[in-house]
Amino acid sequence: MPMPAFIPEVHHTTAGTPYLREPGVALVAMPQFLPMEATHFVNSFDDVFDAADYENDWYLAGNARSGEDHDTMKLDDGAALCKFAGQTCYLSFGEKRTRNDSEGVRKYFDNILSSGHGSVLEHAYYSMVVWGVDRAFSHELVRHRAGWAYSQLSQRYVDGKTLRFVERPEYQDDAVLHAEFEHWIDQSKDQYDERAHLLGLKMKDQLEKMSKTDRRKAVNQAARNCLPNETETAVVLTGNVRAWRHVLEMRAAPSADVPISRVMLRAYEILHAVSPVLFSDYERVAGVDDRASLTTPHKKV
Repeated sequence: MPMPAFIPEVHHTTAGTPYLREPGVALVAMPQFLPMEATHFVNSFDDVFDAADYENDWYLAGNARSGEDHDTMKLDDGAALCKFAGQTCYLSFGEKRTRNDSEGVRKYFDNILSSGHGSVLEHAYYSMVVWGVDRAFSHELVRHRAGWAYSQLSQRYVDGKTLRFVERPEYQDDAVLHAEFEHWIDQSKDQYDERAHLLGLKMKDQLEKMSKTDRRKAVNQAARNCLPNETETAVVLTGNVRAWRHVLEMRAAPSADVPISRVMLRAYEILHAVSPVLFSDYERVAGVDDRASLTTPHKKV
């Protein structure tokens, strides 16, 4: 299945300073559910459950124990993992269990969401890489801790060769603000390069005693202090479904800051494409100035 991704254009000032006007968002990892392995547990109850029937129910066709190849499951892996976790809580593996047909799956997850049984959603993790965002964005993002992991670009180890900036949406349709932004980032880039050069001269004797990595870090960590919040950063973020749902509700709300809202709306489009079962209750709505936001009847699951 082709993965949806949002890849922004890189712009340049007349002086050649690169900047982005939109966030980039791409899915880099998602769950894989293994029905046959899960069925080992179900089969351990001997004749209490029909383990073969339970395993077969995950697939569109065929007999799971006949040795046939089964590449096509009824559910996406994230939803399947969450459903298996929920069934384990009550040993719901018998004939009266909720089946994996469309009606059964809808009924099962409607019950999960409406009852707030969100713990089963914590098993499925989705990882994305986000770029074309600034340091103000990352300061807001990392305030969300439970269920999340982050790996962010380090300005101590990355020098000015890859330095880029991010233009806020409010500047983009205003000629004066846009011109001021481009002027500011040209100055910031020049100032960063000049400080790095002067620091290299000042610390020459000290740097000669360091390893190549330590020399680069010593200069960069001092020079970076002149960089504005508009400096681009990149983050790999991994969250479980419950954590993703919470952040989508918080950061794709009408009152959220526009840059982080744009990221989360794009993340939602990706999540909905790869796991519609877990994210289909969200509705995208237009607000003031056609600004989009997300709403769901199942809040804070």
